[in-house]
Amino acid sequence: MKGAIIFLSVLLLGQSNLMADDFYVDAAKGSNTTGTGSQEKPWFTISFALSRITGNGHIIHVAPGTYDTVMDGVFPEIFPLLIRSGISLIGAGADSTIIDAKASNTVMRYENTGSAQIKIEGFTTRIGKGADGGGLALLNSNVIIQNNVFDRNTDGGAIDLSGGTVTMTRNSFNTNRAVFRGGAIASAQQGLMELP
Repeated sequence: MKGAIIFLSVLLLGQSNLMADDFYVDAAKGSNTTGTGSQEKPWFTISFALSRITGNGHIIHVAPGTYDTVMDGVFPEIFPLLIRSGISLIGAGADSTIIDAKASNTVMRYENTGSAQIKIEGFTTRIGKGADGGGLALLNSNVIIQNNVFDRNTDGGAIDLSGGTVTMTRNSFNTNRAVFRGGAIASAQQGLMELP
């Protein structure tokens, strides 16, 4: 019985970090093996962080670096980054925090995030390729997008909005293209875009 209580205590302590509000990812010093998502022991990839976090109201802070399909060859980013309701991504700045899908898929995808407004800030999102948004696909989501660079995303352009509300401030669009609509931004199915 005592062994079971100790095991349960260790299990609960190991999972306690998954209920916190702030998590950290660092391509230079993080680890998907020994990291806990804390500032002291960050994870290595954004996609791993997204797979570990449950619940709402979380922020993933992403350190400077290039997050792509190669990384260290063992733990690459997996695209698209599927972002659930209640999770915001905050980079260290668009000049130093780069998410590069290398034309493998859409870079980020938000689906049905509900009424909670979430934020994407401080990234260069580049070389994504997807019919419904090469850089960012938003389906029935409420998102604040600010201080980002969308660079060389193709097929569906930089951002595709299908339902929901997006507020955009201080973003740059460089050489994005679309096959059908909106090289920079396409909006369909009653999507609302606010440009304050």
